[in-house]
Amino acid sequence: MSSPPATASPSASGSSPASLPQGAAALCRALVSDVTGIQPVAEQVRQQQALASGTVSPRLEPGVLLPGQHRAVAAAVPDYCALLLALPQLPSRPS
Repeated sequence: MSSPPATASPSASGSSPASLPQGAAALCRALVSDVTGIQPVAEQVRQQQALASGTVSPRLEPGVLLPGQHRAVAAAVPDYCALLLALPQLPSRPS
């Protein structure tokens, strides 16, 4: 049995890997809007403040991952969203 090719190709649904970051960025924008209560949040400063606020992680659904995994993924989400939203720097969170 041969393995699938290493390169990505569009799926049967018509979505391509190029559409995934756009969808992920939309989820990040929705998460930031949920934190700020402002729909939509276009200002990079407000996006960065929302991601740095520490209120992003509690808004993520913990039921899908094991508790240890949830903490690790939740901790990475603000930085990942900052990258997807092309913010000038990663959010700094209080230690």
